[in-house]
Amino acid sequence: MGSMEDTEESAYKWTPDLSVGIDALDDDHKGFFEMADQLRDAVGRPEPDPMTVESILLVLDEYVTGHFWREENALKKGPHLEYVAHKREHDKFKTRYNSITTLYYDGRREAIRELPELVCSWIVEHIRRTDRRYAAWLKATDVDRRPLALLVSAQDMD
Repeated sequence: MGSMEDTEESAYKWTPDLSVGIDALDDDHKGFFEMADQLRDAVGRPEPDPMTVESILLVLDEYVTGHFWREENALKKGPHLEYVAHKREHDKFKTRYNSITTLYYDGRREAIRELPELVCSWIVEHIRRTDRRYAAWLKATDVDRRPLALLVSAQDMD
């Protein structure tokens, strides 16, 4: 049986059982885990380097914005209620995410320590409970496969 550290470590790793079978979405999901892992390492230091933490947050912001846009844009092509429910889940996450990052940028640096766990626990639940419901339908849909940075720009033009 693994140690508590092994359990915590595995919570920050994407595993094949989380695949939705769409490479662009799976790659995004893997990125969330990578960013959460990097952030966990950065904030776990006795003296976290603000530049490192803020650089990770900038990339994580891109993942949140770009990935959510990718999913929502694909879901707009389907049943309206499915899109609305999915967007509502994304919006709830963004509200919590933004409240933590706002506290951090307002000087409450310790607030950021809860973000890696939030990202990983939320993405696992979201994949298992929500994304998988739409996976078969999305496989037949034209999911935008452009890099996230381009999707962030595309969202600005919507």
